[in-house]
Amino acid sequence: TASAKPFENIVFHHTGNNFPAENQVKYGQTFDEARGGRFGYHFVVDKDGQIIQGAPLDARTNHLLSRDLKDEFKDVTSANSIGISLVGAGDEDFTQVQIDAAKELAEQLRNGFGTIEGVYGQGAIQSGKVATEGVQLANLMNASESEADSAIDTAINTSVGDLYGVGDMGEF
Repeated sequence: TASAKPFENIVFHHTGNNFPAENQVKYGQTFDEARGGRFGYHFVVDKDGQIIQGAPLDARTNHLLSRDLKDEFKDVTSANSIGISLVGAGDEDFTQVQIDAAKELAEQLRNGFGTIEGVYGQGAIQSGKVATEGVQLANLMNASESEADSAIDTAINTSVGDLYGVGDMGEF
């Protein structure tokens, strides 16, 4: 599309209701015809962990309202973000299998694109939304990345120390 940019972010949402994922995708594909036929989310994750693709990954969706983004998140837009929505009226409705499926999907997308820098919950970045929307899942993703970075740092530190015959090298 004309406004397509490399994906830099993943934004987690909730659907705001408990209708099945298939209904959510169909709704997103028809409701937004007034906005050029764009889709609502790239992916919708149902309560049983089933993932339904709502838009192709070469399309940009309208899952964020740019004018309502908080100032520090103005660079996170629908044009550069993958939208993943979990079926539920709120984050408290998510099942563990649903959370695990969404997290695995986001990890595959982050690894596959290699350009994903930010993972956010819509509630953290957009005004007028439930403040917790998608935030728990984004925090899980960001914690996983931090833990992986820490493990890599530890492995490098240990390897360098072993190589040069010294103990703990500390932070570098």
